[in-house]
Amino acid sequence: MALCREIAEEMNITIDQDELKYHTHITAPAYGEEDGIIMEQDCFFLHRNVAPQASAEIGELKYFSLDDYLSEPTAPRER
Repeated sequence: MALCREIAEEMNITIDQDELKYHTHITAPAYGEEDGIIMEQDCFFLHRNVAPQASAEIGELKYFSLDDYLSEPTAPRER
């Protein structure tokens, strides 16, 4: 499964696709992108503890509350 491969490459976590439980699909405006750009993603649950580490294309992993998220500045837009 491509998702498991990407998680391994980007967060140094090995996951078997049988461990994932589908949750929902999200369609929403893409954060930090020009108006009108829509992102789509499928969301899954993994019911075990993991210790992700940023690697490859991921520069940083951060956990935050909804209030923290809402106070984050908008990511710079590439033009």
